[in-house]
Amino acid sequence: MATSPEKLPPENLRALDQLRVRLHTLSTSLGELRFSLQMQDPLPSWPQIQSSAQILSHHLSQLLETFQQNERFFKQAHAYPLPSFPGHTQHALIQQILRKKLEPSVENWVLNHAKETKVEGALNKDEQKQLLNWAGPASQDIVKGMLEDGDFDSSFTLKEEDEGVENVITGIKRKLYDADEEEGAEGLEGDKMEEDKMPNQEEQERTESVKIGVVPGQPATPLESVLKFMCIGTLTQKTGAK
Repeated sequence: MATSPEKLPPENLRALDQLRVRLHTLSTSLGELRFSLQMQDPLPSWPQIQSSAQILSHHLSQLLETFQQNERFFKQAHAYPLPSFPGHTQHALIQQILRKKLEPSVENWVLNHAKETKVEGALNKDEQKQLLNWAGPASQDIVKGMLEDGDFDSSFTLKEEDEGVENVITGIKRKLYDADEEEGAEGLEGDKMEEDKMPNQEEQERTESVKIGVVPGQPATPLESVLKFMCIGTLTQKTGAK
């Protein structure tokens, strides 16, 4: 588009100004992150870096949205200096503005990182087989080391043991820790209780063990009736069932 700025429609001028604002905001955020990584001692914490990355991602998405909304205009537009522009004194600036390609250092950087992040598709059968052959022995070595260290013998995780097992809320009334010390005493008490059971107590336990609603000798409820009861809350059986 070889028209002067005075002849540009207002919507195109707004698109250019919006693009300028997006680029300025993105450049400012990149500069702040670069300064913090180069000058701060110690380095910023991981949450701060992650927050900066999210801000940059937001600015990039806004810039991409601006490009997509005005894609046709940006592809057809061409920048050129006006006769009043001081081209002799601002020669370097005008070359940078009118440059169509990336700078050599930037172009090499983009090509290198594009190769590293290129996705060629899923793994083929040979690559999958190679991955499984490596992952199997590697995982066995890891599990073997954990077994030898006794990581699976405890009822608590490593983090819970480091923080103190007495502070763990398990929902179980009995204590899970110090089980070896209490095992002998509990075993003796259990044997004594079994010996002290009276005949009438055993009869009472047998009576209580009979579940309510279970009629011995009757056929089991069909699965279809059980599923209907789960759905509608009413137990219905087929009329032909005995």
